[in-house]
Amino acid sequence: MNNYLSSLNKSICCGCGLCTFRCPKNCIHMEEDSEGFCYPIIESDKCINCGLCARVCPFENQPKNERDNIKAYAANSVNDEILLNSSSGGIFSEIALQFLNAGGFVCGASIDEKHQVKHIIICTPEDLSKLQGSKYVQSDLHAGLQEFQNTLKSGKRVLFVGTPCQVAAVRNAFKDSNLFTIDVLCHGVPSQKLFDHYISYLEQKHGGTLTDIFFRDKEKNGWSITQKYVIQKKGRKKNYYLDRHLSEYFSGFLRNMTQRESCYCCPFTSIERCGDLTLADFWGIEKVHPEYYNASGTSLVLVNSQKGRELFADIHDSIVSHNVTLDDAMIQNPNFSKPPKREKERDCIYRDVFEYGFEQTGKKYILPSNAYKYRIAALLGLKTNGIRRGRK
Repeated sequence: MNNYLSSLNKSICCGCGLCTFRCPKNCIHMEEDSEGFCYPIIESDKCINCGLCARVCPFENQPKNERDNIKAYAANSVNDEILLNSSSGGIFSEIALQFLNAGGFVCGASIDEKHQVKHIIICTPEDLSKLQGSKYVQSDLHAGLQEFQNTLKSGKRVLFVGTPCQVAAVRNAFKDSNLFTIDVLCHGVPSQKLFDHYISYLEQKHGGTLTDIFFRDKEKNGWSITQKYVIQKKGRKKNYYLDRHLSEYFSGFLRNMTQRESCYCCPFTSIERCGDLTLADFWGIEKVHPEYYNASGTSLVLVNSQKGRELFADIHDSIVSHNVTLDDAMIQNPNFSKPPKREKERDCIYRDVFEYGFEQTGKKYILPSNAYKYRIAALLGLKTNGIRRGRK
């Protein structure tokens, strides 16, 4: 391992890769550590101290919109199909469709056929499904930056959606009036390497090939946190559903055991956001505004800028929306006010998963001691998720 990487303060790097892209001397490259997270390696003998890497770094420069200008809404699409295929209320899909139908481009996280999560650019409504749904894995942003820059230079409008640190990095690096941004309320990101091991574990467990995985499936429990994955075996496909408490990967993520080190001191856990719009699940809406609750999903939308107001106004006829207060928005979304708490098990999870596997590590550290009750409920077809995300 490079000496710089071994000594790097990993709590101040989110791995966006914009520093490597903007370096005029190509003296920075990204290198993966033992946990599968990428960090910048600097060839100091080539560096000319121009400072461009620091200028685009989201931890060094945090573009934020003033709280006084933010408007909050509870909203959902009126299209049932969009609601079913979205994590919450389908607002991203409606905005993306409007953008694409107007000749623009949309850049967001996608899972490819090898289950690798990376940002891609789409230009047709037919490709929207590639960007729908939550991906609880760090997306590779760096690989597509050249295409992203070329698309912006073409004069086309581009909508970028990502985690707040990714949005901040893109805003720092690309000062363009045609760039529109959406940040998603983020709970942190596990590594692609950890996700790869989870995929292998599921394939070994079922003796087949995993063809699809959905972290937020609505088929069985509606708007909830139910994981679905599809295993192909002997030419036939079978769907599997897991309550969040029974998924070693998902439960570890929700319980703050597998996030990147920088996620535990994230500077973007604030109501003052970096995107033109902020999208989140409106957890707790049934308590503060039961009249706005939708069993198929309700989105929380923060309109943070003039561009955000334009984006939200463009989908007015495709959604149902209601004004809410910022206090309502924050009440059950703690990541608006503080980073996830780093649990002591974080020191062991990555090491043990790679050495002993997910099954043994999950039993030892991740799955709750009363997991049996969730297995029984699943066998009986009982709903255990509810609509509130939270720790056990």
